[in-house]
Amino acid sequence: MADSPYGRRPIHTIKLGRQTSEDDKLRYVDVKPKLEFGGTIGAGLLTVALPLFLVAYVALLHRTDPTLTAIANIRSVDLKSLFTFEAFLIVFAWFICSLLSYLIPYGRNVPGRRLPDGSVLHYNCNGLIFLLIALVGFEVAYIFNVQIIDYVIANIVQLAVASIVLSFVLSVLLYIRSLSVPKSALSDAGYSGNAIYGFFMGRELNPRSYGIDLKFACELRPGLVGWLLIDLCACAVCFKQTGSVSPSLFFVTAAQGLYIADALWFEEAILSTTDITCEGFGFMLAFGDLAWVPFLYCSQAIFLMNAESHTPQAIPHWFLVALIALFVVGYVIFRSANLQKNNFRSQPNSASSTGMKSIATGVADRRLLCDGWWGWVRHPNYLGDIIMAFSWSLACGFRYTAPYFYPFYLCVLLVLRAERDERSSLRKYGSAWTTYCQEVPYRIIPGIW
Repeated sequence: MADSPYGRRPIHTIKLGRQTSEDDKLRYVDVKPKLEFGGTIGAGLLTVALPLFLVAYVALLHRTDPTLTAIANIRSVDLKSLFTFEAFLIVFAWFICSLLSYLIPYGRNVPGRRLPDGSVLHYNCNGLIFLLIALVGFEVAYIFNVQIIDYVIANIVQLAVASIVLSFVLSVLLYIRSLSVPKSALSDAGYSGNAIYGFFMGRELNPRSYGIDLKFACELRPGLVGWLLIDLCACAVCFKQTGSVSPSLFFVTAAQGLYIADALWFEEAILSTTDITCEGFGFMLAFGDLAWVPFLYCSQAIFLMNAESHTPQAIPHWFLVALIALFVVGYVIFRSANLQKNNFRSQPNSASSTGMKSIATGVADRRLLCDGWWGWVRHPNYLGDIIMAFSWSLACGFRYTAPYFYPFYLCVLLVLRAERDERSSLRKYGSAWTTYCQEVPYRIIPGIW
């Protein structure tokens, strides 16, 4: 191993005379790393601004009239009431349950990608079992009228604040832990020499403790499953208050439930994502997993619950059918594109993979897929994700703009992620990536961009 003079992650040196695997042969260009998100200033601002925005947005959605002008009234809220020890205990217990679910001795044991130090970590992919356990727990709570369901909706702002506090605490502990690990265990941000940037991006690549891979266990479980439980709590409270659940709320909850179950069924697919392979575990991922995902992504369900309880708005049946069709189109693109990519990567010698058009990269045996969905645009899975997000928001009608923040935020997020992915691919594959971009000229939207 050799450390980059610019402080990048250790670079592989290939030893002659021994058989090397595909991942052993990956070579990284030795260039000075570019700090993402505006470097120190950007990381510092995001660390402060994102939590403040999330609290304001959740408080806005919880109002009966969620207009932008109502933000002025949010300032009158007693700040001391936003954090309660009871809410923190609930959030902390949920976090611990999410981590412990990783130790359940069922599920698929899947190897990850080879790390810069040559090792390969294995992951217990049993997130779907955790989802099923959580759903059974919710059903028991609903049947026996446990007050936790009403508490979640009535104190959703306090729960969001508690989750933010927990994400800060976790990030501080992860940062302190990263100071004592070997350099080979660090992410690129760990070599930056910048404390603020390292805290935000995360210094240690794969922190593990007591047999639990902390980053992997937090990536989907607390956020996605928590998101669905909040949706279900909204349905339960709406039914208790009005005696019914509107078709819009039912559609949003069912569609998001399918999306979440799909992610946990194919949990091993995240092992090839940038979050797992490149990003350290710091505030960016901790805050996203514990606070941003569950309390932002449930926005449509919370909005529809309040609308049904105070100013119900019926949507035409034909419009609901159109929304279902739109969601199905997005889901089919999203899932089939991801399956094509995963099968091409994991089974490159299968009949289906060898028959697909691809471009040799010159890096080990890796090839760039430019067939099927991936010959249409470079990130078809992002397109499917965006289509599904808009179907959920359209179910909220057009009277208020608040429920539309999520799909527009997702567009910005995925555009930025696509650009980051492509910069990384250009460094890794060079001219092969340029050829691929010429073969597949559009990134996300065919014929436009």
